[in-house]
Amino acid sequence: MTNMGSDFVTLGADVGGKDAFIAVNQHVLGLRTLLRQECFKGTGDSLDEIALVLRVDGSVQAWGKTGIGNISLQKKKRFVTGDIFVPADVWSTGDAVSIRRFLMDQVTYAIRLVVEYVNQEGISLDGESLEDALENVRQLYLDGTGIKGVSDEWH
Repeated sequence: MTNMGSDFVTLGADVGGKDAFIAVNQHVLGLRTLLRQECFKGTGDSLDEIALVLRVDGSVQAWGKTGIGNISLQKKKRFVTGDIFVPADVWSTGDAVSIRRFLMDQVTYAIRLVVEYVNQEGISLDGESLEDALENVRQLYLDGTGIKGVSDEWH
């Protein structure tokens, strides 16, 4: 698939310290790249962007939460946002596979919640095509084959 314009699913990161940054940065960049490649806006969609933000607990700042929160729809601006909270125990072990699995599971769940939310708000969003795209991302991301230079020893 190719992206037909700006990114539809974006993934930002608010990282709570250098320790967390070192542990998750390459994982986040890899996932962001695959989302950009696989998830794009279909014709006729009423949204321009799904903006997800990782809130990664670290030594300087911590949210003390896990999971998805703060889903917000901006109808006039045609985008929806959501936060994904990542506790330090997810990345502190240094297990690359576990980190990727957590991030992928949370992004998938966040997008499902976004689709449900916007559909309840009367905005049509094709959840099936997003699920298909996310399955492609999952396969490429979890084994690292879809990301140039990715290995299980990222950090």
